[in-house]
Amino acid sequence: MARRPKLGQHFLCDQAVLARIARAAVRPGDLAVEIGPGRGELTAHLLARARRVVAIEIDHTLAEALPAACGNPGNLTVVEGDVLSADLAGFAKGAPASASALAGNVPYYITAPILRAAFAARRQFRSATFLMQREVALRTVAIGGGRDFGLLSCLCQLHSRPRLLFTVPPAAFSPPPSVQSAAVRFDLRREDPPDGLIPFLKACFAAPRKILKNNLAGRYPGPALSADPNAGKRAQQVGFEGLRQMWERLEASSLSARPRAARSGVPTG
Repeated sequence: MARRPKLGQHFLCDQAVLARIARAAVRPGDLAVEIGPGRGELTAHLLARARRVVAIEIDHTLAEALPAACGNPGNLTVVEGDVLSADLAGFAKGAPASASALAGNVPYYITAPILRAAFAARRQFRSATFLMQREVALRTVAIGGGRDFGLLSCLCQLHSRPRLLFTVPPAAFSPPPSVQSAAVRFDLRREDPPDGLIPFLKACFAAPRKILKNNLAGRYPGPALSADPNAGKRAQQVGFEGLRQMWERLEASSLSARPRAARSGVPTG
């Protein structure tokens, strides 16, 4: 079956790797929602473990051929469409989050948007296990202090507990990509992040080469910002937990700096 290069199609065909991904992604009895099933290589392994598989495929030809490629199983539902406009949580409606999982060999050029979609649906799923470009995989699990750490690292660690599982060589694909790949499992956090933390993180990385004091200027009282122990560092040097703690300190100082009447909601004039 012909591939469509514009869709970033590199089909994983190594059966041992496929089996490892399926074992990491789903437990027996799970509902599995697969992103980008392609020709069904991973789908077949998911079907062997999961109670039911919902496969979302944008390529009409592949979506149409998928049931037959998997032996027309009764526990497979194929959805033709773009995952970035799909209601991922809706596909798992009625199933407990503890028994629902996302999986897929995702198109590398839209990995970050797919991760954002998975995080938006995190209340409905236990985990998301994706095969992605290794360079991006390293960014998702980076903890700070190195060049891999950035805003994507923070968002992944805010919404999940990411774990790099294993590296996959180009020879495992048909056709082989020009880069190494890696499987990552994101154990999803169901709770919402604190209000204001994500805008703070985005501001920290607005100009990655600037120190935090300059990136955050105007958002917090100058003396408190200058006094923070991380003020003279770049966000990349601090790490996610360090940035979260900095946000908590600055929020507390900002609150304490307001007039008491404003803090209590009492009109001042």
